[in-house]
Amino acid sequence: MKLGILRALGAGLVGTVFLVAGAGPGSAGPRGPGDPFEVVRPTTNPLAVYLDNIRRGDAAISYRLANLSTGLKSQSAWKLKDTHQDGNLVHGTMITMVNTGLCYAPEYLSCSKEYYSYDDAETLGWGGTYRSNWMYVSTGISTSGTYARLSGKMCVTQGNWPDECDGYAISSGWRY
Repeated sequence: MKLGILRALGAGLVGTVFLVAGAGPGSAGPRGPGDPFEVVRPTTNPLAVYLDNIRRGDAAISYRLANLSTGLKSQSAWKLKDTHQDGNLVHGTMITMVNTGLCYAPEYLSCSKEYYSYDDAETLGWGGTYRSNWMYVSTGISTSGTYARLSGKMCVTQGNWPDECDGYAISSGWRY
């Protein structure tokens, strides 16, 4: 559905904005709110973060849609481990992706994305050489969508520098 025409002043560029609502990805199973966590990355195959070619930390990750006291939420659970004791903490970043969103396309092109970034949250930092207890983070989900999934990444803090993040772990789609 076209929402309007964008005109870049002075550049003469014309594009179209589409509001896209997907029918749902084919990979989505029967998972939905209230189902148990999906193991996205187990402790035997954790998601790792590297900085200067040195493994700095890793995480086991699980995901679900949860009916919490604040409503339906996208929720992830992380077990973090700092594998390089240098004073920089590791943390996980959760990105909730949903199957509806705005897509900006040049004129005469359309959008074909299945998922769009919706919201994000980070775990607390962790500096232990042993695996942490589960750390839970949650975000809201789009009320106009029908599927959500996790895109998770591992990060290491760097003091006054931007955090260095590596790798992505993607869950299956969850219907809501």
